Amino acid sequence: MTVAELLARMSGEELTDWQAYERAHGPLGPARADWHAALITSMLVNVNRGKKGKPAQPKDFLLAFKSASEASDPEELERVGRMLASQLGGEWTDAPAEGGEADG
Repeated sequence: MTVAELLARMSGEELTDWQAYERAHGPLGPARADWHAALITSMLVNVNRGKKGKPAQPKDFLLAFKSASEASDPEELERVGRMLASQLGGEWTDAPAEGGEADG
């Protein structure tokens, strides 16, 4: 899907909500194939381990994603924000979003 198609089907507010959801819970859709692979891998390890072996858990094979609290430095976040705003046809502003609060 192109950016124009995305914007024709979804409001900026909804897109922001989905971005926040992904930051809190990890990627959606096919990007969660890592979870499926980790689950299958843990099952394969468990059926082939010895009786005294420690059971494997999916988390043992799961990729780690950075949460918003682990994000890069403020300059990097601003650079990415400006890039996304530009790609989505928006404009970067230092003003808080409607209903948001300014830092400080």
